[in-house]
Amino acid sequence: HSEQSTMKKGNDDDDSTSLDETLANLTLVLKKKQQVLEEREQAVAKATATLNRDRSEVFGDKSDSDVLHLNVGGDMTMAVLRRTLTSVEGSMLAS
Repeated sequence: HSEQSTMKKGNDDDDSTSLDETLANLTLVLKKKQQVLEEREQAVAKATATLNRDRSEVFGDKSDSDVLHLNVGGDMTMAVLRRTLTSVEGSMLAS
């Protein structure tokens, strides 16, 4: 009977060690996955900032200050983006 008790106690110690190792490994895996997710989040934020900057360069920022209202011939008023008027390199408006 005492052999069974000793064996059971030995198994409990093995189970406890195995559980501790499993928890330690799980913690490491979770930390690595969290680091990967944080790196991906930074990459997405950087790509979003680049996209927004490029979009603004291509389409203008479309804010009120970027929209110009022109009086053409005295009878007609038209709105145009500043970016459109300055898009031709070397032109007087682009300088």
